[in-house]
Amino acid sequence: MEDAPGGTDRHRPDGGRPGEPCDDCGEPVADALTRTVRVSVDGSEIHSHRLCPDCFAAWVDRYDQRMSTGRGGGGDSEIIVD
Repeated sequence: MEDAPGGTDRHRPDGGRPGEPCDDCGEPVADALTRTVRVSVDGSEIHSHRLCPDCFAAWVDRYDQRMSTGRGGGGDSEIIVD
């Protein structure tokens, strides 16, 4: 792809600014396209993942499968998506 003036890629919706790598696949992903999955217990963050859109979609699918089969989480589980 050809860079536009200022080092941005005119073909990418976020302007093409390179970003940090995805924690799952390792590919660089621009901030505007990343999704962050944070695991918190009693309000304290214990882990987070920076994911590209494809890895985030795969994470959601895995999470959905695990929750729908009854693995992990009980009746008192609270899921917050923000």
